[in-house]
Amino acid sequence: MGNTPSGSANEGGRSRPPVPATPATPAAPAAWDGPPVYAEAVPVEATPAAPPLSPEALSPSATAAPPLAHIVAGLRLELGLSGSHVQVVDQAVAELGLPRSCGSGLVERARACWNLLHGEEADAPPPPPPRSTPGSDRAARGARSPPAPRERLPTQYDLSVGDLVVAATAWKRVAVGDRGVVVGPCEDAAEKAPHKRCRVRFDDGKGTYVYTKGQQARRAPLAGQHVLGDGVIARAAVRNKCAAGDRGVVVGRGRRGGLTVKWAPSGATCDVAVADVAPAPVVAAPGAPRILKGDVVVASVDYETVKVGDRGVVVGPCSDPAMSRADLRVLVDFDGKAAYNYRCDTQIQLAPLLDGATFVRDDTVVARGRARGVVVGLGADGRTLRVATDDGVEDVAPADLAHAPLVADAPQFRKGARVVARVGYNAVRAGDRGVVVGPCNVLTMPNASKRVLVDFGTGKGLYNYAAGTQLDVAADDAPGVFPSLNGA
Repeated sequence: MGNTPSGSANEGGRSRPPVPATPATPAAPAAWDGPPVYAEAVPVEATPAAPPLSPEALSPSATAAPPLAHIVAGLRLELGLSGSHVQVVDQAVAELGLPRSCGSGLVERARACWNLLHGEEADAPPPPPPRSTPGSDRAARGARSPPAPRERLPTQYDLSVGDLVVAATAWKRVAVGDRGVVVGPCEDAAEKAPHKRCRVRFDDGKGTYVYTKGQQARRAPLAGQHVLGDGVIARAAVRNKCAAGDRGVVVGRGRRGGLTVKWAPSGATCDVAVADVAPAPVVAAPGAPRILKGDVVVASVDYETVKVGDRGVVVGPCSDPAMSRADLRVLVDFDGKAAYNYRCDTQIQLAPLLDGATFVRDDTVVARGRARGVVVGLGADGRTLRVATDDGVEDVAPADLAHAPLVADAPQFRKGARVVARVGYNAVRAGDRGVVVGPCNVLTMPNASKRVLVDFGTGKGLYNYAAGTQLDVAADDAPGVFPSLNGA
């Protein structure tokens, strides 16, 4: 594996830090003939059906198509597709302009898509020529040119030789925050999922070790806290490049300490100052919570060393695109523990901005003597909350704020309210107490506007309960009192 500059082999017989586990697919709840409905709960230790997608396999230098699961993960990532394996492959065939006869089976069609995207000749026979009559130019008019090769935007975890990284895990002489350079892939085929790791030579002669991409080694910032592959939002328009509010991807270091950004709507690339962009939400799935890189979050489920209530920092999107619902997961670095891919809609919550209150960014609030507003962050003094209303932005003391009702015509159901379940579901029993932690987080659910998300505590989970019909406010609930997020 990795060797230290002095030529010694792996110090102490090991050349890599302990590999962190990754929350796998949570067990689906048992079928039920009616609401409440909840998609997933506690992560369950399990091995994916196939190894996660290999960034190396996605490179243009790949000489052979990887297994089907890898191909499907790559098509989802590169073409923005979703659905089952069959659905993804069929959508890719249509989008890439391949004939439906490009393969006799699912694997053959998937490989044809892969080969077309990565410059290899398709391994399926060419389709028969279209029928045409002498003198007819219909076939020529209907001929479809092969699509131009798609540009692959950089990702945070697609590390290559020469990339500068920062250690997120301490190991031997390496401390968290130490800088290093990627010198090669993991070369030990006996390692579990070697494609997820790379060899890093750390500065100041601290050694060369095998680190897991994303979870243990992350890209070094280019400017500010932005790294290659970060999503950003334009704060102002740039002529012929982007409009205010456009989303882009950081593709390099710009001039004069700025960033080079490729903008999604126009496809244009330009240099911008760090102050001219804001972080884009890490998860772009419709209806997902607005989670930003750097957000402090609280775990809602236990997993390995992480316990409910533990705090962590969001460091980027999911580092494993082969995971279940990777589009809803974010990589969270838990304080003093490890980094795990947690679902942002069911397994973490934003941490309160101030101790003793449950206010988080984007909460809708009612200010004493003022109109409704939305919390946008901490106030300038660190003891107030910055609230945006139709009249502007002002800093307000938390004692002058209350959570706005979450359900129309039911003002008692607000964030922080103590509630009692009328009906049981999974581990929850009728009569169990919980705390409302926000509005319904599954916008596609029936009557989502009449539901609230309730945390019933450790071992029970979070569920979207219908206010009034499935849930009552507890008799001892006091408006204005802010209980802890987990219903202490």
